[in-house]
Amino acid sequence: MDERLRVYPRIFLVLYVLIGGWWVLSGPGLLDRSGNPVGGDFVTFWAAGSMLLDGVPEQAWNLDAIHAVESQVLGVELPDDAAYGWFYPPPAMMGAALLALAPYALSLAGWLLVSLGAYVAVCRSIRPDALSLGLVLAFPGLFQNLIHGQNGCLTLALLGGGLVLVDRRPVLAGALMGLLVYKPHLLPLAGVALLFGRRWKALAGLTLSVTGLVGVSVVVVGQPAWGAFFDTLAFALSIVDHAGPEWWSKMPSTASMLRLLGLPPAIASGANTAVGVAAVAIVAGLWARDVSAPKRNAAVVLAAVLATPYVFHYDLTVLALPLLWLAPWTGRTRILAALAWLSPVLLLLVARLTSLQLGPLLLLGLLALCLRPDE
Repeated sequence: MDERLRVYPRIFLVLYVLIGGWWVLSGPGLLDRSGNPVGGDFVTFWAAGSMLLDGVPEQAWNLDAIHAVESQVLGVELPDDAAYGWFYPPPAMMGAALLALAPYALSLAGWLLVSLGAYVAVCRSIRPDALSLGLVLAFPGLFQNLIHGQNGCLTLALLGGGLVLVDRRPVLAGALMGLLVYKPHLLPLAGVALLFGRRWKALAGLTLSVTGLVGVSVVVVGQPAWGAFFDTLAFALSIVDHAGPEWWSKMPSTASMLRLLGLPPAIASGANTAVGVAAVAIVAGLWARDVSAPKRNAAVVLAAVLATPYVFHYDLTVLALPLLWLAPWTGRTRILAALAWLSPVLLLLVARLTSLQLGPLLLLGLLALCLRPDE
């Protein structure tokens, strides 16, 4: 079995390089083969950052304005239905501005390399053996994240790094998790864990990190940007309700699962909330009882993904954390581990072929493993 686990990741890595390279390099200029920007969603990060540098940050939440910047940097007019919207809160724009200091292609390369390095560093801090490293490097979630130019590696590094350090360097751990303010829907579970786990120093670090970033963003990005963010929030929140099957197939949430099955938005949203409340309760209970670190840490990650309806297949990069924390996988749990490892691609494929979004069921199965008694 170990020999196969050494060989299969190498096969996946070769396929990633061949397929990804062909897809990116066979397109014209800064567009890939399908006509989308090389780096996918990264074009939005770069464009929003450049708008802050140009002194018009509030325009980033205007779809027409950011569309024009995206087309300009790519050197080609993107069709209206290919516009990439910016829905992140203003603190995220400060990081995006750092990316926009360099030309697009150079910035993209640096972003992918640095975030990949952070991903590897945190994963190795959990399980440093060569077999685990091969599996996390070949993880389909990593490939999805890199090909989309997304921030899943950064999310994993901040959340995973914080959980790894929570008992050794609590203030630093909390500060790292507080940086997740750029994805505020993933942040609350970290606070719940620290609160019920009575990690007061870490909770203080998280609070200071969040309030500090918000305060600095008011000065650097400006109050009009915060107003623009809140003005577009209702539209962003409506995506799950009205986006349609093409989007729901990419979103492994309870709400998307039920919308694909034809249930109305109110029921889908209510069910997602109920699942989220249950996930929060599990995290609170595990941290209050101070169960083993791998189980309580894995539960935070899984609950964070389960609780929000706004999760995409490339966000499943963070599943590398529970896959490492809950190892070694034995008996029937190996099947669950294999499905979880394949999930960033498998869930999308199944949803498009069958209109069944099985992501929440898989995540609940993994979360159930965290409830097993410590041996």
